[in-house]
Amino acid sequence: MNAAAAADLSIPVALRAGQHPDEVARACVRMVRRWQHNPWVVLTTRAELSELRPRHLTQTEYQSGSWVPFALWSWARSLTFFREPAGKGLAGEVIQSLPITVAVGGGDCDDIATALGTMAGALGFPVAIGRLVTRPGFAHVFCGVGRTWFDESLSWALDPEIQEGPVPAGSRVGTRWFHVSKS
Repeated sequence: MNAAAAADLSIPVALRAGQHPDEVARACVRMVRRWQHNPWVVLTTRAELSELRPRHLTQTEYQSGSWVPFALWSWARSLTFFREPAGKGLAGEVIQSLPITVAVGGGDCDDIATALGTMAGALGFPVAIGRLVTRPGFAHVFCGVGRTWFDESLSWALDPEIQEGPVPAGSRVGTRWFHVSKS
């Protein structure tokens, strides 16, 4: 792999003390945009989701895509959550691409949100990355997936930390959304 290709696999985000956590969400958006149309991503996404698609769906239900947010959420729940590796010489975050997240079998919340957004985008769904400040100086990042456009009232928040499954995006009060594309 050449240096340019390796550079596409992760985005370091250096955060200084007191810097706004929006930079992490913006880096996730950049990574989703970079990878969502990659042929490997499209094929991998279709293969992963074909295993998770409910078998009882009618053709109309299947084509509607309404099952996709639940399948993506289930896939994300199979990943291992781990904190950002220490000792890499970076202050802040490193946003993993979907290939890295698949290869290592997990990541932290921004890595998993990026993976979910990349997969949903590869399937043609509108995607946004949500950032929710949970305590001063700390933000949680997750993925939002729409049907024909991303709108909080018509979209799902995919957060593997929520045990019940995807929830309406509007239920995540205080979330700031960063749109991957405005469809």
